[in-house]
Amino acid sequence: MRRYVLLLLSVALLTVGFLPGDAAAQNKKQKQRLRTMAEETAQEWEAQREKATSYAEEVGIPLRKEFEDGGVISL
Repeated sequence: MRRYVLLLLSVALLTVGFLPGDAAAQNKKQKQRLRTMAEETAQEWEAQREKATSYAEEVGIPLRKEFEDGGVISL
């Protein structure tokens, strides 16, 4: 039984060793798309945050509040 487990582990390690590096990872096109999506999302988030902050300041909503129990909320 132990011999079969060692054989199985050996075959598994050899198989993983011969796989190309990009087999499990994203290719260049996918990586670039993810970077683009991240940048677009960050820009959108920043624009929405700026809009919310401006609105809060206009109507007098506090941007940050600390409670007696130590809790904090922030816009």
